[in-house]
Amino acid sequence: MYLESRSHEVVYVTSKLDGRDYLVRNMSDKEEAADLLSKVRAKLIKLVEHLKGIKNEDIDDYLGDKDTVEDVKAGFNRLVKRFRPDNISESTPNDKYTSYSVNKGQKIVFCLRSRQGEEKIVDENIITFVALHEMAHIMTISVGHTEEFWNNFKILLRVGIKLRLYRHQNFNNNPVDYCGTKITDTPLKI
Repeated sequence: MYLESRSHEVVYVTSKLDGRDYLVRNMSDKEEAADLLSKVRAKLIKLVEHLKGIKNEDIDDYLGDKDTVEDVKAGFNRLVKRFRPDNISESTPNDKYTSYSVNKGQKIVFCLRSRQGEEKIVDENIITFVALHEMAHIMTISVGHTEEFWNNFKILLRVGIKLRLYRHQNFNNNPVDYCGTKITDTPLKI
């Protein structure tokens, strides 16, 4: 298990959904935050398990115009190898980024609350979109929001929709506030 020294802002809370401990902010709804991380973890494990056993002919369902089965399969293999489901936690308000992965999958940190007002827990579908975004970073060789990253993110959104882990949202027409920023676009146009 990955441990780090943080202030009293975060505590380990056991999720009632899976019995696992999650590092979350020490707030009145910390159990809800732990349960949300449990749901996200379960979705990401389901995604990775699907990709682990995927056959080349099934990859065709996710390909874009420029994709090759070999490149997508290699990306899936990278994601399967790098993903660490036991190192998922909530960010603090002091974190520089809302959500991020460390060292291409060593850990994933999610902003789970709005940063204005009452700091309400974010919608599960929105955090799933963000989780797929972070998984695309883990899958991608390059660093940052490169063309390779956006393509991988689009592929993972397709997989997430097919597995019913994520419901497509049109952020172009309906932007959403997320942790002090706005989600205004998705690489997957349906």
